[in-house]
Amino acid sequence: MPKVPFLNRNQFGATLGGPIKKDKLFYFLSYQGVRVADATDATKDVTVPLGLTDDRSTQGIINAMQSTYDKTITPNQISPVAAAMLQAKLPNGQYLIPSAQLPAGTATSLGYDAILQGPNAQSNVDQGIAGIDYVVNDKDRLGAKYYVQNDPTTNPFGAAGVLLGFPQQLSAGSQVASLNNTTILAPNLTWEQRAGFTRLKAYAQTTQAFRPNDFGINLLASTTFPQIGITTADPTVGYRLEFGPSSSFGDAGMYQNQWEFATTLNWVKGRHTLAFGGLWDHTELNIINNNNNTDSIAFKTFLNFVEGAVRTGTDSEAFAGSSNRYYLSDTLGAFVNDNFKIRSNLTLTMGLRWDDEGPLTEKYGKLAAFNPSLYSYNAATDTIVNSGVEVAGNNPNFATPGVSDSMLTQRQWGLSPRLGLAWTPRSKLTGRAGFGIYHDRGEFFSELSPSAGGGFNGPFG
Repeated sequence: MPKVPFLNRNQFGATLGGPIKKDKLFYFLSYQGVRVADATDATKDVTVPLGLTDDRSTQGIINAMQSTYDKTITPNQISPVAAAMLQAKLPNGQYLIPSAQLPAGTATSLGYDAILQGPNAQSNVDQGIAGIDYVVNDKDRLGAKYYVQNDPTTNPFGAAGVLLGFPQQLSAGSQVASLNNTTILAPNLTWEQRAGFTRLKAYAQTTQAFRPNDFGINLLASTTFPQIGITTADPTVGYRLEFGPSSSFGDAGMYQNQWEFATTLNWVKGRHTLAFGGLWDHTELNIINNNNNTDSIAFKTFLNFVEGAVRTGTDSEAFAGSSNRYYLSDTLGAFVNDNFKIRSNLTLTMGLRWDDEGPLTEKYGKLAAFNPSLYSYNAATDTIVNSGVEVAGNNPNFATPGVSDSMLTQRQWGLSPRLGLAWTPRSKLTGRAGFGIYHDRGEFFSELSPSAGGGFNGPFG
């Protein structure tokens, strides 16, 4: 039995800052590190046939099936692939498919009959900040900031699997750079400018102790071990057993680059505080989805697994073709705002924004949509005359004439009025009211969400 799991966390860091040139140039540096070793995430409850022991000979496998299913099978009925998996051992000497550890009554009440303890889950975080502030003159200040974070994590168990041998590593991190400039043009007039860059990444990859050909599995030249699922590992305990890389989250992630520039002019004129500004934002969102390299093989019972009786249909799947997507979008915005102090205790805020949520496109035209007005079905011949499926206009091979690169037909821009009121009738009483219209890019949620459901719908929702 595994030891009581523990959690070990170490956190450390330092900061350093000061002047480079007196009253003119300043710097700031900081670093923080976190090291986590977590044995809790390295423990898994597993269900295998209660009759499965460390005797993995042909007769031992026959005895296990007889004990579990009260059915006698012959050596010829045992799949050589299943036998090879049952006999396979990990580098630490443990069986890939462990033996039952708990008695029948205990296993039935707990819902599992074996406990696996793998290497500790690891999380190593490194964060750093660097900053420079420069006083150009009494009316002009310039600041530059840079932030970087790298926090890879490892887990001895994959995203979906519950057996050792297929650990997953998540490579995650971010970088943020910004440049800010504030200039005093007049005693009542200031100009602010901001430029920035952000890069985010989060990619999960599953490694494998075995390859398909190690067990004689033919997956049409694929070298990625499949996700194997057994719906009922033991009829008494009644729980599922899965192992291998996940076909949904085993090998996928995203990389995002974003550039932004914004400018604001602030002007104080009598009882009015006016602000004028605009922004530009360019985003590249790269979805790297290599789940199409992982096939899925399903079995209804462990006996079916031993006999090699694959469950066909949508339970077992194989994919082909690229499922990566490279999204591009630009956002433009402009605004004007006025804080009007009508009286000492009454302020009226009036604003107007214009935003153009630039349509999302895919670099290689890999967008498709269903247009119900084009769908046509001939009942007499039981034939679909027109599927109604349209393909983005920038697709090099299958573009639908007249369709835009983004597949959208409506405008993505709009005016957004804002109105606010603040009234203080007494020193300890303030009443506020407001109204506003806002725009968003919510219709793209299904395209921007992480890969799921095999990684092939929505296209990734």
